[in-house]
Amino acid sequence: MAAMPNAGEALVYVNEDGSVRELTEAEKTYVDTEFSALDGARPYIKSRYFDRTASGIQAYLPRSQLPRGMSIDPPPQNTASSCRFVSATAPPARLKLRPARRWR
Repeated sequence: MAAMPNAGEALVYVNEDGSVRELTEAEKTYVDTEFSALDGARPYIKSRYFDRTASGIQAYLPRSQLPRGMSIDPPPQNTASSCRFVSATAPPARLKLRPARRWR
């Protein structure tokens, strides 16, 4: 099943800095693709703007869930490097491991 009906037009992309932009043509094709519910490559769609993912705030978001008054930027011009697919299983980019604690 596709991510949602008419996903290419109904979704926007939230960047890491919190700004919002339209989808590129490659991203529209990606979110309109039929995926199995168990497919790890399917797009992650946030239910609310402030939801965080494993890799930060960036992800697809239904246009209807944007906070009032938030502007939507146009898609980036360089589409070769702009298409970032967020995986729900991706490790956090800033993961810092601490040494094991000794219990006494």
